[in-house]
Amino acid sequence: MAPLAGDARSVLKGTWSLAAVAIVVMVLRVVAKLKLRHVGIDDCAMITALLLALVTSTLFSVAVVVYGFGDGLDTHNHSDLVNALKYYVILQVFGIASSCMGRVAFIFYLLPILSTTKISKIILRGLLTLQVVNFVSIVLLLSQCRDIRGIWDPLFAERTECMDVSVEIYYGYFQCSCNGLTDLILSVYPSYIFWNLKLRLRVKISLVILISLGLLSMVAAVMKAAYLEQIITYGSTATCWAMIESYLVIITASIPCLRSFIVSSARQLFASDHSGTFHLTSSSRKRGSAHRLNSNKSAHRMKPDAIQPSAEASGSMQNFFGETPIEEVELGSKASENDHRSLNALERSRGGIAKSVSVSVTWDGDHDRVDNRR
Repeated sequence: MAPLAGDARSVLKGTWSLAAVAIVVMVLRVVAKLKLRHVGIDDCAMITALLLALVTSTLFSVAVVVYGFGDGLDTHNHSDLVNALKYYVILQVFGIASSCMGRVAFIFYLLPILSTTKISKIILRGLLTLQVVNFVSIVLLLSQCRDIRGIWDPLFAERTECMDVSVEIYYGYFQCSCNGLTDLILSVYPSYIFWNLKLRLRVKISLVILISLGLLSMVAAVMKAAYLEQIITYGSTATCWAMIESYLVIITASIPCLRSFIVSSARQLFASDHSGTFHLTSSSRKRGSAHRLNSNKSAHRMKPDAIQPSAEASGSMQNFFGETPIEEVELGSKASENDHRSLNALERSRGGIAKSVSVSVTWDGDHDRVDNRR
């Protein structure tokens, strides 16, 4: 077992700390989705991304701790050198797949929410297609030598034909640019849409902040591009930026899913301090009947051609907007009429957003005295 140098020790601590945060966030995400009974393909994709990231961290730990990766490979014997480089190549494959799967999961999460307009569908599906760039990078990594052993064994590299390292570097810049652009669009475009919703200002700000966390993933992609030449040399701990990128994608793409869970939990916590049992009198029942009558009239005033959202769209919007009253979730003047009809129709959907109603209960003393006389 190789002794841990300062840089290697710091990298291991940093990556596994991010891994712990990602695991906690993922557990909360699954709990929130189970509470809403809306576990979907986006959750499966994100869990897959987390598993791939954990495999990446494990392989990196083995390469560093067992074979001394990152401590200057020229000082190691041939066997340790080959094994360290082999683990490094394999962990790159899992790291690229992890960050790619995390972005795919976030796109799947946004599709039911934003796909009510044609332009949103085009943008999200275009970003989904753009992720092919990452799989091409994996193919390019594993096919750079005719004999795959030449990738991690210098002796085989001298005997076989390998592509110029500049090809991998230039394509790596292109890949990082595509990933950074994806993170930027997935942060800015939904923020623009949500800011134009007719919501309370504090709700708008919270939604924009949650979505804009994806900019951290973009920063990690930029830093990965900055250290790309060192990463490709196979001897630098700068590869930690690849793992940081994966975990940041998982964390920042999962936090928006927790909004409804946090809001509902906080409301239940504060409501439990003021809970009690009240007996409704006839006067309060009359007010309740009047309220239901007004609600029915409001429902009849809805547009007859309103679009009925799918169960997946309703569940995703409920998970994101939480318990925000549906009358407050209306698109502003800059949004499309299709979004307006879809969000209004959400009130009638079976899996839509629940509407909270405050009921004022009073005690009629005269009524009670009449009953006592009888």
